[in-house]
Amino acid sequence: MKVIKVLSAATLLASAFFSAPSLASHATVFGPVDSIDHIFAAGGGTFTATTTGANDDAWLVFGANAGDILSITATGIFGPNVVLFRAGTNGVVEVGDIYTATGAFDGNSLQTGTGVDLIVESMAFHACGDCYVAPGSATFLVALSGQYAFGISPANDSSSFVGATTINLTGNTRGVSNAVPEPASLALFGLGLAGLAAARKRKPA
Repeated sequence: MKVIKVLSAATLLASAFFSAPSLASHATVFGPVDSIDHIFAAGGGTFTATTTGANDDAWLVFGANAGDILSITATGIFGPNVVLFRAGTNGVVEVGDIYTATGAFDGNSLQTGTGVDLIVESMAFHACGDCYVAPGSATFLVALSGQYAFGISPANDSSSFVGATTINLTGNTRGVSNAVPEPASLALFGLGLAGLAAARKRKPA
């Protein structure tokens, strides 16, 4: 009986030393876009976004052309999820846009292609387990021209990860204003073409 107790204690001790390490959780919630904190011009730049609370997200927007190779560096506190989104639905990043109905985001695994108004692109600062967690650096090849956004959210909606994150972006060759035609602009352009066609029909031969 004593031998069994000794073996049990040894087994427990071994499991304490050799158990697989558990990965930190980096889940969070990206709420709807409440404001756009910064717009990068063509060529990129540097901006420091500061989250002020556990449920505060920051949104930084830029335009890019297909074929652009983006270089992205996030510095500052450890812990916030920094996610590269592409504009979905109407092609414009704007106030009220949502990631998903609940906004629940798993920063421990690649979420590429998920989203509604904001679609996650394939970018990771680290090997998964800490995929989207700042600080870190990454490069990204743009496949579709349009508007993109960095979403910054304190991991686990925890005040432990609230603070300043500086994003440095290079490689985008277009600005936001010419990234995607606004729907209203497209409609006006269409009306203009229709008017021109009507005028040509009325013109005597």
